[in-house]
Amino acid sequence: MNTEPLALDIDPKAYLAVHELLDEPAADAALTVRELEVRAKTRELVSREIAPRAALLDHTHQFAHEGVQALTRAGLGGLVFPEHLGGTGDTNVAYAIAMEEISAGCAATSLVFMTQMHAAYPILMAGTDAFDALPFEPVQPGVVAAQVVGGAVEAGVLQPELDVLRRVQHLALHDPRVDFRGS
Repeated sequence: MNTEPLALDIDPKAYLAVHELLDEPAADAALTVRELEVRAKTRELVSREIAPRAALLDHTHQFAHEGVQALTRAGLGGLVFPEHLGGTGDTNVAYAIAMEEISAGCAATSLVFMTQMHAAYPILMAGTDAFDALPFEPVQPGVVAAQVVGGAVEAGVLQPELDVLRRVQHLALHDPRVDFRGS
């Protein structure tokens, strides 16, 4: 069995040509100009930065760090988050379109991208003013992240007695089977 990647997986021009053939004009008519822009930007980035690495990530079981960072640098890391929180204020449809494009290029990258968004979205929707007042430092322009060590954030208050994140951090730092750095 041949396990070599296909041209559409490693050649950005071939990738773009195939994916443009798959677009549905009737569905596209329902999208806003901005949603079409998000799709074009995401697709182009996936063709250059994400799809060519997908087979290697699958083979080596490495964390999809480079792909997620490329999405972040392109301003796609905070699509549904308001600008005052470092996002772009886009629609859930724009996010779904981006996810479709990322998933088509690399399952591992899409899983990481989706997980960070789905972990942050409930905080966005149900967060409090007290939570908003916590000091967040942008990891990169366009992305706001909170790092909690030794506790969990609940309703904007650090709860040290909740040790779930502490256990996850311990596993990530001390279990030799887990390598989140991809090294």
